[in-house]
Amino acid sequence: MIKGNTIPVIISDEIIKKRERNWRKQLPVEFVEFIKEYNGLIPEKKININTDIVIERFLCLVDSISESEYAENDIDVIITKYDEYMVFSEDSIGADLIPFAKLNRDKLLCLCYEKDEPSVVIWSQDGSKEFIPNYSIYTDSFKEFLAKIEAI
Repeated sequence: MIKGNTIPVIISDEIIKKRERNWRKQLPVEFVEFIKEYNGLIPEKKININTDIVIERFLCLVDSISESEYAENDIDVIITKYDEYMVFSEDSIGADLIPFAKLNRDKLLCLCYEKDEPSVVIWSQDGSKEFIPNYSIYTDSFKEFLAKIEAI
C-alpha cells in the first residue's frame, strides 16, 4: 500500500474503456485496479526507482480534460505533449508508450507496448527523437512493478 494524496476524481470503467479505445491498447488488470485506487497520487514517502531516480507523482485520468483542474497530469495530456517521441514509428496505431508516473530529471514511467504484454519502462525526454524513444526496461510487467515498489 502506498500512502499519499490522490486527486478527488473517481475512475469509472467507462473512462478506462474510453482510454483503451483511444490508445488502442488493453491495459493490464493490475494497472486498472491501481489507477482506480491511486489516481494522481503524490507519494508521502520517496519511492526510489534507481539510486538517482524518484517517483514524484503518479499521473491521473480525468473525465473531462477541458474542465478539470487536474488535467495537466492526465495521461492523455502527457501523451499529447510528447507525442512522436513516445511512438516507435510514424505508422504506429495507438499509443506505444503510455506514461503513468512522473519521475525527477524529466523522466516518466510508462507501460511499453513493444510486445503483447506491456513492460514498465523508464522513458527519458533527453535522448528521445522523433519515432525513436529513449527508454530502458524497469520491469517485465506492471504486476512485477507493483511488487518491486511495495518492497521499497
